[in-house]
Order: sequence, then C-alpha cells, then structure tokens
Amino acid sequence: MRGALESAPYGGDAVVKEVHLGTVTEVLQSIKASEMTPMLQRIFGSEGGGEVLDVLMKYLYVLLLFTLLL
Repeated sequence: MRGALESAPYGGDAVVKEVHLGTVTEVLQSIKASEMTPMLQRIFGSEGGGEVLDVLMKYLYVLLLFTLLL
C-alpha cells in the first residue's frame, strides 16, 4: 500500500493516473477489514506517514467521485 501511495504520478498523463488508480484500488480491495486499522496506524506512525495518508485520502475522494458519477 505504502509503495503505491508514495509513487503517485502527480505529473503523469491521464492514462498513467488511471492505471495507478486501478493499482491503488486493487491493493485496497485486497486488505481485510480487520487489517485496515492496524496497517493505517503503522503507516501514520512511520516517517512521512501523515503525507502518505493524505495521498490515500485523495485517492479515496477520487474513487468516491467516480462512484457518484456512475
């Protein structure tokens, strides 16, 4: 999860961003609900964790927007 979030394609073209969004979505779907909170706590407690979780929130907002538009 962290690796995918740390390599977000900020300057990439739309296709690259879409592929990366798909990767982040797949990773999120593969995490069991019972593992989510401990994983997020570990990320938050690590160096740069706050920034990584900010990126996660951006992806969640994009996914929510796509869901609302469909």
